[in-house]
Amino acid sequence: MTGREDFLFWRLAHYLMAEQGYSLIRLTETHAEIWLENRSNKRSQIIRLVRANLDWANWLKRDIQVVEGQSERLRKHLFARRLEVLNVYVTPHAPVDDYDHAVNLPDKQKKTNVHTILYSRETEDEAEKAIRVTVGGLPDFHLREEYEEPEVEMAKQAVLQLAEKQEKETRQLFQHGKPFFTYLFMAVQILVFFLLEAKGGSTNTETLIEYGAKYNPLILAGEWWRFFTPIFLHIGFIHLAMN
Repeated sequence: MTGREDFLFWRLAHYLMAEQGYSLIRLTETHAEIWLENRSNKRSQIIRLVRANLDWANWLKRDIQVVEGQSERLRKHLFARRLEVLNVYVTPHAPVDDYDHAVNLPDKQKKTNVHTILYSRETEDEAEKAIRVTVGGLPDFHLREEYEEPEVEMAKQAVLQLAEKQEKETRQLFQHGKPFFTYLFMAVQILVFFLLEAKGGSTNTETLIEYGAKYNPLILAGEWWRFFTPIFLHIGFIHLAMN
C-alpha cells in the first residue's frame, strides 16, 4: 500500500471539519469509517467517509443498504423531517465488475436519502466535482503517488485533535452561563427566607400568608399570583436546605 488513499481519507475529513463546519459524531475502532454532521448544510447534513479497498459490487451494494438503514434510524433519533447523507468511499480502485446498480440515485420522495460517491483513481475528477456541489467546496489536495506512514499518522492526528477541540468547545458552550440562573434563584430563595425570619418567622402562618403562601380564600378573591410565590417560600431551615 502506498498510503495515498489513507492520507486522502484523513485530509478530506480534516477539511470538512475545519473548513465546512462538520463535527465528528462517530469514528469506528478500526479508524476506517467516520461519520460527520453539519445540520446547517441542507444538501448533506451527514457525511460518512469510508476507507476501503473495493473489489466487487455486491459488497458495495450490501454496505449501502446497511448505511441506508443506519441513516433512517439516525433521522428518527434527530427528529429530522428529512435527512441527506453523503456516503463517500475512498478507495484505490472502483469494483472490477459493474457497480452502477449498487448506487441508488437520490429520491426526493424519501425522507432519508443516501448519495454515494466513489473517490477512486479512475473517478477522482468526477468524485471531486460531486463533493464540491454537495458540500460547497473542496480544495485541490495535490496528492502524490506515495505517502510514508508518519505522514498518514500526522494527518490522522490532526483530525483527532480537531475533534477533541470541537468537543471541548461544545462542552464549554453548554456549561457557560448555566450556573447563573441557578445561583440567582438560590440567592432569591435565601433572601426571602431571611426576610420571613425577620418579619415573624418562616414557620409563622400569618407571616407566610402575608408574603405569598398559597391560601385558597385569597386566591378566590383574585390574588392569582399566589400560585407562583410559594416557589420562593420555605417553612423552616430544613425545608430550605432540602430544596
